[in-house]
Amino acid sequence: MAGRPVHEIAARWCFTNAPAFSRAFRAAYGLSPTEFRRAAAQEAAAAGRTRAPGGADPRPTPPGRAGRGRH
Repeated sequence: MAGRPVHEIAARWCFTNAPAFSRAFRAAYGLSPTEFRRAAAQEAAAAGRTRAPGGADPRPTPPGRAGRGRH
C-alpha cells in the first residue's frame, strides 16, 4: 500500500472520499495518512529497510477493518 495514493487506499476500505478516510485515520493513529507514511518511511530508512521481509506491509490493519477482505 505504500506506493498507492491515499484516495485509492480510502476506496479499498470503503470510504467514499479521501478526507473522510484521513479524519478517521487521524482519530485512530494521531497522524494523517501522509504523516504516518512519512514517519514510517523515515523509520524504515533509519533501520536500513524499505519493506518487511517478503514484501508485506508491516503496519497493522486499521481498527474495525479486519476480516473485510478486498473490495
